[in-house]
Amino acid sequence: MVFDAALPGAWVGHDDLFFSGAWMFEKSGDNAFAETRTREGEQPERYDIHLVRLGQVLFLDASCQDETVSTHILGRVWIEGDVLRIALLDEDWLKGAITKKEVAVAYEQLGDENDQGGQIVLTASTEDLQDFMVKRAKSDKAFPDPLELHRQK
Repeated sequence: MVFDAALPGAWVGHDDLFFSGAWMFEKSGDNAFAETRTREGEQPERYDIHLVRLGQVLFLDASCQDETVSTHILGRVWIEGDVLRIALLDEDWLKGAITKKEVAVAYEQLGDENDQGGQIVLTASTEDLQDFMVKRAKSDKAFPDPLELHRQK
């Protein structure tokens, strides 16, 4: 895990309804961040954020603070001056790649196997998961449509 001093602060997104609003990243421990996302008329969402640099690529591991079961959201991160881009691992791509046996990574599927709404939970070891992420780091299918946030000044 790494601490990137460029991340803390207030960021704003306008790209999409789900990711729009204000994002506040604050240092939380040695190599972690607390992120609070607020959208008008909704309750704030809070996440624990860890950044991991694998080779030249920066990845994000976010876990929701408000859930009783800890789940993680994985993505790629680019911090370039006052622009922060985040591309989350695409679950539809992951389901398709697993079904077509294009990827081999340990997982469990929640819900009915035939249920397209069933959620994939990766259960691979840290080493295997890091290898999986690095191999797909430059894939626009695995990490599509990065959200773009701008630093509030």
